[in-house]
Amino acid sequence: MRRGKCVRRVTIENLTEIQDGTVDPVQSWADQVTVWASVLPLRGDETFEGQQTLSKATTKFRIRYNTAITITVKHRLVLDSVNYDIIHIAQRGTRGIEYWEIMGELVQ
Repeated sequence: MRRGKCVRRVTIENLTEIQDGTVDPVQSWADQVTVWASVLPLRGDETFEGQQTLSKATTKFRIRYNTAITITVKHRLVLDSVNYDIIHIAQRGTRGIEYWEIMGELVQ
């Protein structure tokens, strides 16, 4: 993966639980790391259900592989203050693992 293709800053966030003084913990997203990525919008759909229009947008992110970073479908990606749920992660490369290819779905 060439360095010149990774031109967007993407933040990887993980879900954490915080005690807010009550019995029940509160879930909150926390920044894990910000990395350079290439971003490719793939498709968008709109459906009409129960008097509402629901839209989906799928985007492909490519992030250079780094052993110090852990990414799972329990994380999410943030690009330009827009949140994407991770729906698929694949490790790619011609000479071993060079990058992650991550499919993200826009959070509504």
